[in-house]
Amino acid sequence: MRILGFGSKKPKDNGKVVAKEAAEQVVSGEKVVTQTAADNCLAVSGSRQEERSDRNEAVRSRWANGLSKTRERLSTSLGRVFLGAKRMSPELFAELEEALVLADVGVDTVEKIVSRVSEDLRRRELSKPDVVKSSVKQAIIEILSSGESKRPRSILDTPQRPYVSLIVGVNGTGKTTTIAKLAWRYKQMGIAPILVAADTFRAAAIEQLSIWGERVGADVIAHTEGSSPAAVVFDAIAAAKSRREDIVIVDTAGRLHTKRNLMAELAKISRVAAANAEGAPHETLLILDATSGQNAVAQAKQFDEWLEGITGIVLAKIDGTAKGGVVVTIADELSLPILFLGTGEKVDDLVEFDPQAFADALIG
Repeated sequence: MRILGFGSKKPKDNGKVVAKEAAEQVVSGEKVVTQTAADNCLAVSGSRQEERSDRNEAVRSRWANGLSKTRERLSTSLGRVFLGAKRMSPELFAELEEALVLADVGVDTVEKIVSRVSEDLRRRELSKPDVVKSSVKQAIIEILSSGESKRPRSILDTPQRPYVSLIVGVNGTGKTTTIAKLAWRYKQMGIAPILVAADTFRAAAIEQLSIWGERVGADVIAHTEGSSPAAVVFDAIAAAKSRREDIVIVDTAGRLHTKRNLMAELAKISRVAAANAEGAPHETLLILDATSGQNAVAQAKQFDEWLEGITGIVLAKIDGTAKGGVVVTIADELSLPILFLGTGEKVDDLVEFDPQAFADALIG
């Protein structure tokens, strides 16, 4: 067993200290606070508002950058639909369908979107292009939100420890890099994760996860190449319990999704996790490569058919494709929640998925 690095805890917020100092200066029951304490409170509040504003702006920037290639492809085609024309016509609806298909939205999903838009326009007795644009966005948002009821309880929503996150996906989809991004995200929340190298069939996979663990400052549990993946998971959960760690993130093998023995191995890992941590695995995330377009849809369907309990999807490499519309098709055909999008190669290039933000960045 190999253990690399140790995570640090998030420093405590000094906001409560300032607030306490202000409260202690209340005089004789009267609500009188010294000017200095009041100024301190206002300074902290203003600083936090600026930080939130900066974070929101950074997130919006990542959305825009991540979907820039898809939006560029759509903008030319949709420009003819949404701009210039005074009323929608059958020809413009045909152009709308074509534009969505070119962005790799599946044909069946495109038909569903156009049908909803047509019904919306008939009901509202409107046909102006700007109204159509709003209607298209709303139809996309509804589809992207269809799997939200299946969203798993996150580590913040359950007291169960250790929380076991099983990460699955075909090799080359960005699975290990996404694990590193998730680990970094948890560390920023004050949670030190344990990473588990359960892809023991490839020495390179163990080495890659170990390197990422060192980069993000996360512990890595690994055995030698060819050892039992389930045994690595067993040891990782035991280590998490002994150290009172919060979360175990399991990297799994990702041979071609047509290999049934891979699915059998993943099922075995799930059984071992369930036997050693109550309710585990608490989430099973499927990593898909957005650049593969409709092949990602095929992979998702195969995993969903062969592996029980997939609770969410992460779309990696969304910044490297003009086929971002595949996200809409995946949400439509699988009815699983999309949890995150990978928007770049850096450890913080992972944004929590938001249907409204996605539609805004996609359509404008």
